[in-house]
Amino acid sequence: MVCGIESIDMQHQTLVELINQVHDIVSSGEIHDRLKRSFDELIDYTLVHFHHEEGVFAAGGYPLLTAHKARHQALAQQVIKHLADLNHCQDMMVAAELLFFLKEWLTNHIQEEDRKVCQYILEHARDTAA
Repeated sequence: MVCGIESIDMQHQTLVELINQVHDIVSSGEIHDRLKRSFDELIDYTLVHFHHEEGVFAAGGYPLLTAHKARHQALAQQVIKHLADLNHCQDMMVAAELLFFLKEWLTNHIQEEDRKVCQYILEHARDTAA
């Protein structure tokens, strides 16, 4: 999942590692503290990543940044709802659904949207350097 901007690529790799860590815990059937801590770590890092990414995109002059930020905010709201459901019922099915949702959303977001924005930023940087 390389987009060509090193700091963003490194953070995407960390997100993949955190998702894999949560997947391993969900697969093991541990639904208590360890899973909650791992989900919290994944969510916290995702929010840090979004903030960093938005800063890079703003500095690069990306014209559709507001819409990109809105997609980030929508994800955060959906995750908060899923986490509340998980905390309420402590059900492995809810944990698996949240993991699937995050995995699909982040993978699609990185491969589709982030890649396009990074391409724009890199091309714009070349254009202004010429």
